Amino acid sequence: MVIVIFIVGFGVFSWRNALSNNNSLKYVIAEVKKDTINTSVSGTGQVAALQQIDLKLKASGDVVYIGVKNNQEVPAGTLILQLDSTDAQQAVKDAERSLENSKLDLQKAQQSSSNIQNIENQIKETGDKGLKEIAQTYTDLFTILNSVDDILFERDLSSGINTNNIQYYSDVVDTFYGEHFTSVPQDLASAYPEAKRLYEQGFLSYQKALHGANSEDIYKALQDAYKFTEKLANITKTARDVVDLFNTSSVLENWRPDNSVLINQHLTNLRNYYNTINTHLTALLDIINSLDSLNNNFSVQSININSLELTIQQKEDALAEAKRNLSDYYVYAPFSGIVANFDIKKGESLSNGTVIASILTKQKIAEITLNEVDITNVKIGQKADITFDVIEDLHIPGEVVDIDTLATVTQGVVNYGVKVVFDTQDERVKPGMSVSVSIVTNSKTNILVIPNSAIKEQNNKTYVEKVIFVGTTPKIIRDTITVPASKVQITMTSVQLGLVDDMYSEVLSGLKEGDKIVLQTIASNSKTTLQTRNSLFQMPGMGSTGGMGSPTRSFRP
Repeated sequence: MVIVIFIVGFGVFSWRNALSNNNSLKYVIAEVKKDTINTSVSGTGQVAALQQIDLKLKASGDVVYIGVKNNQEVPAGTLILQLDSTDAQQAVKDAERSLENSKLDLQKAQQSSSNIQNIENQIKETGDKGLKEIAQTYTDLFTILNSVDDILFERDLSSGINTNNIQYYSDVVDTFYGEHFTSVPQDLASAYPEAKRLYEQGFLSYQKALHGANSEDIYKALQDAYKFTEKLANITKTARDVVDLFNTSSVLENWRPDNSVLINQHLTNLRNYYNTINTHLTALLDIINSLDSLNNNFSVQSININSLELTIQQKEDALAEAKRNLSDYYVYAPFSGIVANFDIKKGESLSNGTVIASILTKQKIAEITLNEVDITNVKIGQKADITFDVIEDLHIPGEVVDIDTLATVTQGVVNYGVKVVFDTQDERVKPGMSVSVSIVTNSKTNILVIPNSAIKEQNNKTYVEKVIFVGTTPKIIRDTITVPASKVQITMTSVQLGLVDDMYSEVLSGLKEGDKIVLQTIASNSKTTLQTRNSLFQMPGMGSTGGMGSPTRSFRP
């Protein structure tokens, strides 16, 4: 009696006594093991040189030397071609000669720098002399300033008239000489406070110059002292002139002053004061003029040297330019590589801008494109496998060295350029060849893996058919073994998967190393392999087998 129990969905079903009734069904069985899984993205493109440039002339002329042959490998710096550079060489010689002449002119000017040093010394000596003159000026004129104040603004000439002295002098003189001096009292009354202000300002400048002792401060102190002295000189001269007229016979014969002795003293003092002030004024002016002259000479000498130095700089630049122009007549290899497309003959006349050859490195790269989805997983430094359409079985390892920042869009398709450098070189590989590149974007080692063919899915559940041998467990020597269904029991086991590549999947849970799983189910009598990838159960002995009978199967979640 045969009893069949069948539960649809995830559950348990069995065929009793089936083990002995169906020996035509077989299983291909593999072992869960640890291995490495790589995930990758692929793209196609062409081979290119790592570096390639066209050698373009920067000058015109006849070819006088050729140093290489087409397709010759050359080191960096090899002279490839030379044009006739006679005129350029002459331009360099002329520039060198002009520069040398300017250097001689500067040398002569610098030899006379002792004159500049003498001028600097004279400026310093004159400045020191100026400080001494300022000190003496303020010493002498301070007393005079106060004395002039007394002479002008005291009221001691006439007891009967309540007026200051300068007003008294002016009124009397106006009586006999007309009203030419009417404004003098008021003018001097305004000028005198200004003189005192200039004195105080100038004395501060003098103190600053004395402590700082630089030429600019000394020159300012001299100018301030001169302004004060000039102002006091004008005041004193005006007062002296008025008092002098007062003491003329025209006045004295008709006017009897109350204090003639004091008037005579005023006149004598004002004359002496004016002479003293004028002496200092002249000395200050001489020193200022001397400094102006010395500074002007110093500037002229300095400007001459500066001008010559500027001329030399300009001529050095001109020489450098001439040498650069001369170098344009020589074409050198900018880097080590192979000279290509070189077909120039000695004696040919070539023009500026002519491309004479190309030079490319032996180091090759693959230039491929990837779409906007794949590019998100690609990074510089990732390893790659490079294959070639025209060279079968050639695999060259490589590494990603460049990823385009900007995309190219063609008919709505977004692509990014990627460059992969070859780790090894093969002489058969030429620039322009078509390549396919697989870039490893993720890699895990020493992980549990199972073949993708063992994985089955239903109702969003992922499972494998775990095998338990009946009796002795055979050894799996070459990845898989094929056994009759009667020798095994099958359990549906749920698994959680991780990283997946084209052949294997990582097992995160559900299995352990050494577990046995079903890869294929084979019905020998119909020569048909039953694929169960997309269904929970593929009944052995049913469908293509036309019968029933199998080991007991149960699903273990």
